[in-house]
Amino acid sequence: MQFLKEFSDDIRGSALLMVFVAMAAIAALTVTFYNQMSSSPSRATTLNTRIQADQIISQGTALQSAFNIMVTDGVDPDDVEYTLPSSSPAFDTEPHIQKLYHPAGGGAPYHEDFYGWNDIIVHENARITEVGTAADDYMAVGLVEGQALCEEINQKLYGDTSIPEVSDSILNNLEGGVLAVLLDDATTCTSGCDQKTRGCIVNSSGNEFLYYHVLYAQ
Repeated sequence: MQFLKEFSDDIRGSALLMVFVAMAAIAALTVTFYNQMSSSPSRATTLNTRIQADQIISQGTALQSAFNIMVTDGVDPDDVEYTLPSSSPAFDTEPHIQKLYHPAGGGAPYHEDFYGWNDIIVHENARITEVGTAADDYMAVGLVEGQALCEEINQKLYGDTSIPEVSDSILNNLEGGVLAVLLDDATTCTSGCDQKTRGCIVNSSGNEFLYYHVLYAQ
């Protein structure tokens, strides 16, 4: 009987030890899980920014491809129309082949705002030094939501998070889409604009960021 009692006590002691080990393991896992959860918002934000940058660059490329298809099909760049799909009946009025967003024209996907690239328009009178030779190049432009996204775009395009700076008036003219604009490292842009057909820039006040994407350089 004494032997059975000692055996039972040994079992009880081993079971208790296993419970303590299990509790310690659970506690360790809980701490690890909590730490991961605490840091996940920043990781999620970083991942989201990368996705946004990819989507913005892809949208610019889609617009560029559509524009060039139209020119290849014989449309004069000056005759390209940017009639919105929501504009009725103008959108479905001939000639469709001249409309950038029409399925029978360029067939480009239309988005006014797209993954943090906002108020997207086509500027018909902008030029970048050593990109084309005329003053009437065509580029898609739109404001970008914040510095982090702007840096990520440039990182993906050029492996560098630095953001070229332009004056407030230059950025406003680009955003406005009407007045002639020249991006030139020697005069209007800090180093980083020349030869670059696309990229994200910031105004001198540091409060507005803009992504441009040349659709057709002349």
